[in-house]
Amino acid sequence: MTQKFNYRVGTAALLTLILQTACASGPPPKGIYGDGSTSVQLWQDTRTSQEHNHPSSLSVDQVKAILTGVRLAPRRDPVAGLIMGNPAGVPVFTSNDVVMLAKPVSMALAAASPKEIVTFWRRVSYGGGSEIYTTGGLFVQDGHVYLIIANHRAGTEATLVRDTPIYPIDPTEDPLMPAGSRQFSLQFARPEAEVHPQELTWSYDHSKILVIDPMLAMRSRKDSGGPASTKK
Repeated sequence: MTQKFNYRVGTAALLTLILQTACASGPPPKGIYGDGSTSVQLWQDTRTSQEHNHPSSLSVDQVKAILTGVRLAPRRDPVAGLIMGNPAGVPVFTSNDVVMLAKPVSMALAAASPKEIVTFWRRVSYGGGSEIYTTGGLFVQDGHVYLIIANHRAGTEATLVRDTPIYPIDPTEDPLMPAGSRQFSLQFARPEAEVHPQELTWSYDHSKILVIDPMLAMRSRKDSGGPASTKK
């Protein structure tokens, strides 16, 4: 008897295979830093035809200020938001994340070409051999930092395509690809450092992009009592 084709499962599997093949067919990423739990690389940014303002000089302190201020909040229905208010955001990066990522991200931006984007992932192990991932990327455009968070502390169960466990997605293979269905939005601890461009031409989920003025991010860090500078 001929098995009936499951359209939903087949479509999801085909989409995943296409995405993985597209990533594999592009030029290999350039490694900037990697130690098994942290990786910073340069990828060709195939999600936009617009060139970035790279190489870019962003100090380690500026990167620290940006990463420290990023907040994540669950995405709420607009009507519910008007009634209940928007939930407070939680820090995306731990202090260890900031320490491990700041210097290699600064180095990557200085080495990036206009067609490249800096990607990163952090992998943390916890009880029972389980692992969670935070992945994303960033680039500089018109003096502003565009930060993308694709996955935030996503467990390994979120890396499977729904209904098709034979097609797992490894978030370290493409740090810019959301591996699960979790919906969230990004904020900055001090809203005055956020930039709200009229239009985004990059094919990312816009709710997972935060545009930051690095100078205002540094000022916000000083105003909040954070260290004005630290040694590299």
